Amino acid sequence: MHTSSATNLSPFDVCYGYQPPVFEHQEPEVDVPSAQQLVRRCRRLWNHARTAIQKANQRYTTQHRRRHPPGRLFHVGDRVYLSTRNINLKTDSKKLTPRFIGPYKITHRLNPVTFRLQLPASLRIHPVFHQSQLKHVFFSPLSPQIDHANPH
Repeated sequence: MHTSSATNLSPFDVCYGYQPPVFEHQEPEVDVPSAQQLVRRCRRLWNHARTAIQKANQRYTTQHRRRHPPGRLFHVGDRVYLSTRNINLKTDSKKLTPRFIGPYKITHRLNPVTFRLQLPASLRIHPVFHQSQLKHVFFSPLSPQIDHANPH
């Protein structure tokens, strides 16, 4: 039986006031065939349910890892672009607003997924962002470096 960490009671115990009768690991010595069949049937159902729950947990874990890849590696001193999804920029058209602004320099790593950026005072926003709001700047010798740090 699993118990709640808050109450130290199982859900069954809370609802009905007593622990449910559970078959022991060894099948009881009973001369009644229907009782033995019931015990075997319950064990099969419990094993099936346990297996199904384990498979479901594996699927949940797989899906979570697929949708939430390991953290991006950002370091202090890196230059990153900042997503404008949660930033209200003064533009005429939301559709034509740039998706990312920057690049900005990471000045502090507050925890493994949160970073402080060196932002211009004209932005007037709090400079701490989650890694999901940041994108690495990749410099290429084929394209010129354009500084988009100061939006309109």
